[in-house]
Amino acid sequence: MSQLGRGTLALGRTLAPYIHSTTARLVAKTTERSDEDARKAVDGACEVTGAVIVGLSTIYVGLEEAARIMAKSIGENTVRIVDKRCGVI
Repeated sequence: MSQLGRGTLALGRTLAPYIHSTTARLVAKTTERSDEDARKAVDGACEVTGAVIVGLSTIYVGLEEAARIMAKSIGENTVRIVDKRCGVI
């Protein structure tokens, strides 16, 4: 994991409880729900958001790996083509 990834993870773990409690209070106040109902609504939203982030991260990592493999293959095949055209092979 990169330094940026570690830093982002630490920041998220630090801020998450504050964001959750503030959001729950805001939802309770604006929707006139009880605190418990607001917490449940925020918990559900956080669960969905977390799943979306995991899914997008998986897609990003897959695309990054595919790009790395493609760049390596293009480089290797370019060398083969040049060698073949120049009569090295």
